[in-house]
Order: sequence, then structure tokens, then C-alpha cells
Amino acid sequence: QISIPLLVLQWPATMEEPPSEEVSAVKEGETWMTPLIRYLEADILPEDHNEARKIKKQAARYCISQEKRYRRSFSGPYLRCVTPQEAARILVELHKGDYGSHSSGRSLVLRARRVGYYWPTMAAGADRQAKHNDKCQRHAPEALSRITDLQIHKFLWTYVINRFRVPHEIVTENGPQFMTRNFKEFCKDLGIKLTFATPRHP
Repeated sequence: QISIPLLVLQWPATMEEPPSEEVSAVKEGETWMTPLIRYLEADILPEDHNEARKIKKQAARYCISQEKRYRRSFSGPYLRCVTPQEAARILVELHKGDYGSHSSGRSLVLRARRVGYYWPTMAAGADRQAKHNDKCQRHAPEALSRITDLQIHKFLWTYVINRFRVPHEIVTENGPQFMTRNFKEFCKDLGIKLTFATPRHP
């Protein structure tokens, strides 16, 4: 029988001494969560009767676990409550960060909830973020009065080939702009297989 010694490291091996257990207190200003925290932790309510009743009613939807505040959800996971400063950073990251999709305000709110965050002004903040983002305001759908084969050429170059390279195949409807000799030659020169969708007669 072989006995193997088991060593439990209480702090990283690169540190010669254990880290200090003293934690510097970070003072948080008053936020939308402050009245709820006071009630949930110390049963303290505002003096105003109506405000106190409102806090009691709202508090049923919130809980505190390991010093983090959460909003209870009926069908999904609990959502972590964040301060306005954290909310601003989250919106920027979700909107235009590494994995941002420059989505609209409503989509941004749904995305923030999906990743597990909550604050009461989510909708207004997300709308503001989407409307004040420079890139989002510069790019918009382009209205075309007439769709010709020349405009299809321009569209393919600008939005498909320049972004994603030359496609192997394009499936189109049977519109006249796709059936012109110019467009067929354009596709042939680039090696694009042009396929027409089967007409549907309901």
C-alpha cells in the first residue's frame, strides 16, 4: 500500500506570505438598491408611509446572497442587480464590445437580461446607448426607388464580396433584375453559381 501526501495550498505558491485578510472598504453612494438593501438587511423603512409600503412590496422580488443583490425571476435564473455605473459599462460592452452586435435598445435589454443583469432603467439606458452610438447612427437601411441589375452589382460588391469574399452560389427570386445578360455574365466572370428559386403559386 502506497500513501501519497496531499498538500493543500491556502494561497498561491508564488506568494511567500499569506495575503492580508484586511479588505479596504469601498464606499458606495446611494443607488436605487439602497432602500431595498436597508429593508432586507436591517428591516429599516423610510419614514414616509407610502414609500415604506412601496419598498415592502418591491422587496418581495429581491434577495441578497453572498453580499450580492438579486432580482427573483419566475421562470428564468435570478438576475444580479447592478448600480448605474456598472449598468453603463455593461451596456457599452454588450453594444459595442468584443462580442457586441450594435443591436437596438429592445434587443440590448433582452441580451442584458439573458446574461443575468437587472436594473430598473434598463429600457431607457439601452435606447440611449443605441441612439448615441456614432456607428449605429451612420449606417441605416438604404432605400432604392428602382431595383436594377446595376444596383444589384453595387450591392453585391459592397455588402457581400467586400465583406465575406466571393460566394459560391447565389439563390435569387425570379425578378427581372437577376435575369439580365449583364448580371448573368457578372456572376459567370466571378465564378458564382446563379440559382433561381422555384416560383410559388398559392
